[in-house]
Amino acid sequence: MSNITWRGVFAVLVTPFHDDLTLDLESLRRQVDFCIACGVQAVVAPVVASEFITLADRERCLIYDAVAGQLDGRASYVAGVSASSAPHARSLAEAATGAGADALIAMPPILGGRSKERTFAYFAAIADASPLPLMVQNAPEPVGAPLATADLVRLVEEVPSIAAVKEETAPNPQKVGALVAAAGDRLEGVIGGLGGIYLFNELARGATGTMPACQFADVMVELLRLRDAGDDDGARTVFGALQPALVMERLYGMTFMKACLQRRGVLRNALTRVVEPPLDSFDEAELDAVWSALTPHFSVPAS
Repeated sequence: MSNITWRGVFAVLVTPFHDDLTLDLESLRRQVDFCIACGVQAVVAPVVASEFITLADRERCLIYDAVAGQLDGRASYVAGVSASSAPHARSLAEAATGAGADALIAMPPILGGRSKERTFAYFAAIADASPLPLMVQNAPEPVGAPLATADLVRLVEEVPSIAAVKEETAPNPQKVGALVAAAGDRLEGVIGGLGGIYLFNELARGATGTMPACQFADVMVELLRLRDAGDDDGARTVFGALQPALVMERLYGMTFMKACLQRRGVLRNALTRVVEPPLDSFDEAELDAVWSALTPHFSVPAS
């Protein structure tokens, strides 16, 4: 059984690709080591920032095996099993559990999340397929099919293995607070997303951590360490240096995440399967300025 703790930085891995857009598992393993060096609580993959929607099931299973094997117990592994149907999600849950994941994460069923009955049956099927604790990712449209707070609480009551929720629907901090208040001790953790752009507001309302893409995982770890130590001013100084990067991430998505990981020596390239706007020369100049402010907060040097 898993002993995962739903607190801290849960770093999302992007999916690296070779020039022909096949999986680059060597870079994926290097990314896992980077996250460990950053001191994260857990790594998460494949989910939205991992471009999971573009991955074949065979590729997702390769990722489960590669991530769990490279972690080798050094941090927790939350495996993404979002799918189009209950049978599909059940199959992925079984594969991730067999690979050695510590927990599972899933959004409501793709293209079918507006049906509450189908959504509840889908999460029940995942729970039936695996003994691992489950996190519900409540993502906004058009990526997800978001659930209201009352429906999330009912889902938690009906599916006991649901231990945590990643709440990303607007207004995000208020939704985090509402879920914390409504769910009480029925949830072990409520975690924010969207790169951590609303982190302080979410933490003040009871969030137990954050789940950003991993390019600035060491910065996020330091920020939470300072805040937990009572150094709110120090934590906000770090957050201020990080904010321009989070704004750029909201604009350019996976391209930006991968460009940053390439700069940090983790990835060979910034290629994506999803269509994202490329960084042009003005964006690169802005990133240079952002990088200068962030570099003093990097605890992991470029490899």
